[in-house]
Amino acid sequence: MHHSLQINQLLAHAQNFETAIILHSNNHKHLNARYQTIAGFGIKNQFSTINQAAQAPLALGYIGFDYKNTLFQTTSSHHDLSTFQELFFFQPLQEYIQSYTEPVVNTLQNLPAGIMAQAAQFHWQANTSIQEYIDTINKIQEDIRNGVYYEMNYCIHFQATANETQNPYQLFLEINQRTQSPFSAFVKHNNNYLLCFSPERFFTSKKNTIISQPIKGTLQKKKDQSAQQLIDFSQLEKERAENIMIVDLVRNDLSKICKPATVLVPELCKVYSFSHVHHLISTISGQLKENTTYQQILDALFPMGSMTGAPKLEVLKNIDKYENFNRGIYSGSVGYLRDDHSDFNVVIRSLQLSGNQWHYCVGGAIVYDSEAQSEYQECIAKLNGIMRT
Repeated sequence: MHHSLQINQLLAHAQNFETAIILHSNNHKHLNARYQTIAGFGIKNQFSTINQAAQAPLALGYIGFDYKNTLFQTTSSHHDLSTFQELFFFQPLQEYIQSYTEPVVNTLQNLPAGIMAQAAQFHWQANTSIQEYIDTINKIQEDIRNGVYYEMNYCIHFQATANETQNPYQLFLEINQRTQSPFSAFVKHNNNYLLCFSPERFFTSKKNTIISQPIKGTLQKKKDQSAQQLIDFSQLEKERAENIMIVDLVRNDLSKICKPATVLVPELCKVYSFSHVHHLISTISGQLKENTTYQQILDALFPMGSMTGAPKLEVLKNIDKYENFNRGIYSGSVGYLRDDHSDFNVVIRSLQLSGNQWHYCVGGAIVYDSEAQSEYQECIAKLNGIMRT
């Protein structure tokens, strides 16, 4: 059986398993993507390290943001939104792989009919009031003025009580059809669901080449935007400064694992357009040193600079002080390892369902001249873009 399947059939199939991951690129071939869809169902082998996972013919998995505590002497002292693990990889019992260049690999049995997309209504509660948000931004900016760090990605969290009309499979399909994100992911594990519609790549590696593509800079998409407005956006000093700070951080991270003088920036602050926003994305590439392991890549790059700020360690020490929840899988990464090739996203624009609670987290880069009200509006825009609330 080698014909390609629809995402709605894969989601229907996932209903039969306690563990499933579906990664879907929505035909965004331009981002060095190798696969349109790569999915695994059921656990054949489970791995406790990324290096073990790399030995399998195919491994899928995720790394939660709180894995930072393993890499740095940091803590996560607040409540967890879900019971996703800090790090989890598995070799699936059944797999479906649709490449852009190779024949389809499909070991799925007894496929059900596809499900239908369905929107759901949510009553979101903000766990941080606007006033608390503004007060926290003022404290972060005080730190920045005092030279503690230059930029912090500060996140807040909304939650909603689940009702029976909200089917995670149908909802994923509905939002995915609207957002068409290059790094969308459906994850089901430990009785949790992650519905992720991420535009952002953490890293991809192929043999000895590695690429990272941080996003910093957001412009809401409007009907009558001109090409000139997008050029103006790409030249905005504040947006560029945020992006370039993270580019410097990623270059520095990559230089730990790459050969000298091979870390390059083929794209700086390039405008990429998505369903409801435009983003500035930079591309940083490097040639890995001989015999670099995935664990070494993770040690050097995780957590991603776009979700921390700079310098990374100082920001990590302070994030826990200002946020009122543990990020868990949010700000983490979902991806695959297959034949000397890997690709991992940044978990943003995502819904989590755990027990009877839905969670939506969102954040933005705070720098010394950020304006708290407009940062809050950007958070709301990112929520609305996915949820149409």
